[in-house]
Amino acid sequence: MGNKKYFVILHIDNMSEYQFDNNFPQMSFKELEECVPLEVAFEKLRDKARKYYASNS
Repeated sequence: MGNKKYFVILHIDNMSEYQFDNNFPQMSFKELEECVPLEVAFEKLRDKARKYYASNS
């Protein structure tokens, strides 16, 4: 797995645990799309949100 793709997956998986600041590496949507299709990334976010709200309701 390429470094950018690994970073994107790790970042998506851990987004709820970290606060964004200027020290976080920045990626453009074009760079992101080259690593993982946006629909795949957003589906992972949706799934994580569904699981979070299901466990906290």
